[in-house]
Amino acid sequence: MKPQVSENVQAERFEKFSSFVDRCFIPPWDHVVESTSKDFRYLNELISVGELWQDPSGLMELNSRQKKRFSRWVRYFELCDHLTFFNSVPTSERILQGYVGDCSTVSSLSSLAEYENFSGIPVLTDKIKLIDLEKTAINLVNLGYPEQCINYLGGYKISIGVKIFFNGCPRCMFIDDWVPVKSDNTLLCAHSKDSSELWVTLFEKANVRLSGNTYAIKGTNPGVDIYHLTGWIPEIIQLPPFRFKLPNDHSNPLIMDGIKQKVCDSPSDITNIQKWESIWESVLYNFNKNSVLCLGTNELYDVTTNSFYIEGISVSSGIVSGHAYSVLNVLELCVSGMKHKLLLLKNPWGKVSSKIQIDPMILSILPSNNNTTNDVGIFWIEWDSVLKWFSHLYFCWNTEMFGFVNKIHFTWGRNEHFISSPVPEDSYLSMFNPQILVSYPNEQEGSKTQMVDSKSKSQLMKSSGEDYLLIYAMLIQNRRELGEKMKYLATHIFEGNSRIIIPNNPLINGVYNNSEIILTKLLISPYPSADERREQILKYGRYHQIENKTHVVNLIILLCYYMRKMQENSSYTLITYSNKSIKLLPLSELSEYSNLVYDYRWSSFNNGMNPNEIWSFFTNPQFRLEIKRDTNLIILLETDSEISVNLRLFFGRLATIRSLRTKQAKSSNEYKLYCCSIHGYFKKGTYTLIPSNFNGVEANFKFNFFFQGPQNDTIQIYPIPYPFIKLYHMASLEPNSSTKVDREYKIDETGDELVERSVSYQILNHYHVTVLRMTNHYLDFTVDQVTLLSIKIKVNSINDNKFVLFSTNTTYPNLSQSSCSVEDNSGNDRQLNFCSDVCCFSCGGPYGQFYPISPNLFPKEHGLGYKFSLFSDLNGGISKNGKTPSNSSQVLFTRELLITFTLANLFPNSQYRLVSINQFKFQKLFFISNFPITLIQ
Repeated sequence: MKPQVSENVQAERFEKFSSFVDRCFIPPWDHVVESTSKDFRYLNELISVGELWQDPSGLMELNSRQKKRFSRWVRYFELCDHLTFFNSVPTSERILQGYVGDCSTVSSLSSLAEYENFSGIPVLTDKIKLIDLEKTAINLVNLGYPEQCINYLGGYKISIGVKIFFNGCPRCMFIDDWVPVKSDNTLLCAHSKDSSELWVTLFEKANVRLSGNTYAIKGTNPGVDIYHLTGWIPEIIQLPPFRFKLPNDHSNPLIMDGIKQKVCDSPSDITNIQKWESIWESVLYNFNKNSVLCLGTNELYDVTTNSFYIEGISVSSGIVSGHAYSVLNVLELCVSGMKHKLLLLKNPWGKVSSKIQIDPMILSILPSNNNTTNDVGIFWIEWDSVLKWFSHLYFCWNTEMFGFVNKIHFTWGRNEHFISSPVPEDSYLSMFNPQILVSYPNEQEGSKTQMVDSKSKSQLMKSSGEDYLLIYAMLIQNRRELGEKMKYLATHIFEGNSRIIIPNNPLINGVYNNSEIILTKLLISPYPSADERREQILKYGRYHQIENKTHVVNLIILLCYYMRKMQENSSYTLITYSNKSIKLLPLSELSEYSNLVYDYRWSSFNNGMNPNEIWSFFTNPQFRLEIKRDTNLIILLETDSEISVNLRLFFGRLATIRSLRTKQAKSSNEYKLYCCSIHGYFKKGTYTLIPSNFNGVEANFKFNFFFQGPQNDTIQIYPIPYPFIKLYHMASLEPNSSTKVDREYKIDETGDELVERSVSYQILNHYHVTVLRMTNHYLDFTVDQVTLLSIKIKVNSINDNKFVLFSTNTTYPNLSQSSCSVEDNSGNDRQLNFCSDVCCFSCGGPYGQFYPISPNLFPKEHGLGYKFSLFSDLNGGISKNGKTPSNSSQVLFTRELLITFTLANLFPNSQYRLVSINQFKFQKLFFISNFPITLIQ
């Protein structure tokens, strides 16, 4: 994610260059210059038609239904000699829809007109202005707009400008006065009953223009339309999906009869009564004070259609299918001890009212009742009937109720790492997605770099005395083309202040939708009392409650794309409205991180299971991770198979059962589908990685490392030989035999074919395996380069339980109680130390380290020139002091008569001797190393 806004200058730059959309120039409102002419009563006195701007895109397109009624295009200024924008305060009764399929726009205008009429607050009358194009052109040139934007103004002197909210800010939509009319000169588009005022026609044209240069549209939804017209915050509440609204098989008359009967059932059929009761109370409290409302329907079950009403009207209820209604009034009456919750609705057609019956006594006392007069599409309906027949409530909040506003713009584009990742979608891997930190308190209040657009007002909501933090976070999908389809996105909320790599357990799971506006409402507070909770719901409606008693808030807003990967750049705006000052900060991209990819596979040799099967778990691949400098590091484990995976990071040079069981290893936590992650700040040193999948299946996987530092000099990873890798059955090495692989720690039980010879082979192109039988109680060997070696010894007697590996090398590090040094495989002569901390990544820890030989304990080997010794794992080789027996190794020996050495570090120019201290012979040996060893006969 590339944050486009960190200062006001950058915000203006983003808003400027997102102004030209699909050949339509829509600049920020504060970049145009309003006409200062005040001395006129009618627009005709001021405007010459020849000087009035005309849209260079030409006339709007019409659909076939409109063309049947269409006569010609005319200029509105030629239809009427006494034009105004508004003749008086707008009201819904003056609005007529016409033949454009934008019931949502017309319903939005009706609700807003009633709000302005009721409150006296201009929400429509301040949105239409005359624009001085000559001064605007000069201003645009000074602001650095390209020539095509200036040319869009066409050299005209004046234009009508409608303020709309689009692509992240208030903008000017230039509107011409061309309108389609029928043969009787009545308009095909929306218009006012008073033909001398333009506001209805202009608002409709400005809003539908956002869908392209056409009247042939279907409406969006009233929530988005009200945002376009006012910038208010749209909340879309899905009403109960009741089964009689539309059955799966509405062609079946038996089903239909049952559903028709269901319509007459009691309101108690509505489930979750408490939820809908609380929403009603919020509607009643906020209507025409902090909000306006609209309603919408989905497809209904018993509709009939004709040439006039192609949408379809329910026979039983009179409600229109797939339609929007404005809410003109809200009342709660108490009659004869019973509450009646009522809404006054308007069908934007100006006709077709509801047939749903209301108690005549209630109708008689309502302030307006159009059910008993001419049908003008205005009717009262009870809340329970709304819940049964309508699909959505559009609850649009006045932004003036908030004291603080923050805004950031950002882009989300194609990420090559994620595109090439085997992980199918971002619900499994989110590290490449846009993520925004929300923090409170805002210690840098007023800073341009952190709080881009902040305002504090004396408004309806005061921050003083409130012990909660209220945030409305509104994500806007900005458009590159008019009419562009919106993506299915969701905003998930996580606690913390660092990047979310794997989206596990969010505080709030967002709901995916393809709306232009995606809203998340948060209320963060100490756990409120029942009365406080009720009051908050009354004021703000339904919201997500986050309990927080620290008064310090750090939340991550994570943007996700439903079941897809982002393939192209898209721009977004996040605006937060809050009752207290907060800080928004886009988390930085990973572009400054270096990247290393390492591919591998779980095969039949290493497909171990999860730690519940402990021995099987340690057959999984093991890797040495060398971190050469302190760094921030993200380790991803990814697979293209639909399996659950996990990653363990052990601190030190090798992994042990003891470290796993005592939780001394860092885990990616639960097994997750497709990928998992470990991340953090890591110190220079040696670590061990074990990837696993839950059921131990064969599959490809890869490590993806992201780190800060030089590409080739920060980390190194390579597989290490470990004793529990599965090996071939010896019989499978014979000609014409099928390959078999041992399970877990079990090894081949073939006979004496190894007495006379050894067998060497390679597995997975990384591990050299030498198999032989000891014909003496000791075995000598050398290596030609620095080598890591693990050994498995299958003994024949329970008394053959002591093995030691001796070395003539003199450069092994020494145990130090005070300090240690970084592990060094160079074999140089500098003095190195290791410590007894089993989790020490600096020196690698004491596991598998050689110790100086004791002449009294091993006089023969000392006399032969051996200087260092390493006890087997059973005898203490993987312990703090190199001699304390291992419990897990004892279990392995008791069950399988198997002894191991884990990851001995061998050097060239040195001889090694493996000795059975109890002087047994004919043990079966398995040497597993990263480079070949040379046996000394």
